[in-house]
Amino acid sequence: MPRISVIVPAHQAQAYLPGRLESVLSPSYDDVEVIAVDDGSPDACGELIDECAARDPRVRAVRLPDRADPGGARTAGTARASSDHLHFPDADDTLAPHALRAIADRLKETGEPDVLVHASACVHRDGRTESGPAALQLTEQGPAPFRLEDRPGLLRGLGAARDTVCRREFAEQEGLSLPAGHHAGTVWACPPLTAAESIATPDRVCVHHRRPRPGHTSGQGDFDVFAPYDRGFAFIGQRPEPAVRRPMLFRSTVGDATALFTGPGRLPRGAHAEFLRLARARYRRHRTPGAPVPLAARLRHTLVRHGLHRTFRLLHLGAAVRARLGKAAARTVRAVRAGLLRLRHRIRRRLPLRADLAVRRAVSGAVGGVLARAFPPGHRPATRRLPDRHREPLTAVSSTGVPMSPSPSRPRPSGPPTRRPSGRPGRPRAVREPPATA
Repeated sequence: MPRISVIVPAHQAQAYLPGRLESVLSPSYDDVEVIAVDDGSPDACGELIDECAARDPRVRAVRLPDRADPGGARTAGTARASSDHLHFPDADDTLAPHALRAIADRLKETGEPDVLVHASACVHRDGRTESGPAALQLTEQGPAPFRLEDRPGLLRGLGAARDTVCRREFAEQEGLSLPAGHHAGTVWACPPLTAAESIATPDRVCVHHRRPRPGHTSGQGDFDVFAPYDRGFAFIGQRPEPAVRRPMLFRSTVGDATALFTGPGRLPRGAHAEFLRLARARYRRHRTPGAPVPLAARLRHTLVRHGLHRTFRLLHLGAAVRARLGKAAARTVRAVRAGLLRLRHRIRRRLPLRADLAVRRAVSGAVGGVLARAFPPGHRPATRRLPDRHREPLTAVSSTGVPMSPSPSRPRPSGPPTRRPSGRPGRPRAVREPPATA
């Protein structure tokens, strides 16, 4: 029986699916099975899964005749899993190098916990990676395994299904499943974390997920973002001490709703008013009286609470215009500064050379060669030698500051200079003697 089952739903992801499967089937960890589910995809996802299953016996192909959404595809894959732990990444996610090995080692170190939560990083279109806010809470410091009461901050940055590894027996006992819907895995971590008796976290990023392109629209599918949160609130209400967890889940609900509302192209044209009405209904239903709201989020909470979609959009548009003007002003300042520096350089190049500036030229060595090439014969600046009357006599003193009598000059030994052995005191340093007073 394999140790970890990686369930990958695929729908119109033929461009990312081969790389995703290759990252899971890395040679660093072999005790894994991959259940790739073709979620009624019209492209070549099914053929790619069949080819991969024919090459590697660890891959099991599952084909659904009709689309069941990511939640339904993951549920179908879970029914065919035979391992000890379940992992639910997306088809366009990529596992970090040696991620499965690190997850398996952490599970063994912490005594096979019910849930393991790891960090994920967002990969932008230009190749930059950005870790999520939950990465600050995912550390190996402190006792492990632990319960949610020991580290309640895990609920502040609730991860998607890609960020959790759940023990299969625990999931079957608690009846944990991912319902159908586009955002079914948004708050998948909430019920497992609430019901888990033991939780562990590895101190590393295990999954890289692709950032959606600007203007990506899911249509009416983004309206089902509230169903996972309703399910999470219902699950929390059945557990002891719900007042501790409800405010954190409530802030996550408002944060995801405002991110979808202000995201470019995330909602269809003309659907913002209806979406904010649904968000206002959830706000009034799940709000915990007396729960503190962060100062930076009070304006968003006020707009959602009263359903002011026009004011919300105007403020967001003003913030976007201010950000663009700030970037344009910064570019203008940099261009003006660069132009002034170039003008100053051209003016200084046209000025005549000053004869009173002294330039010391090395007789030999690399520095002398550079100066000789920089100042060819006939174009070297004038140099001055300091008159003898301006030279001050030197007196040798010891390292303790006591003057020493000058010793008679010795003939310089012939041959190459020898290196002074380490630990031998150096030569007495010379200091300038103060000028005599009349």
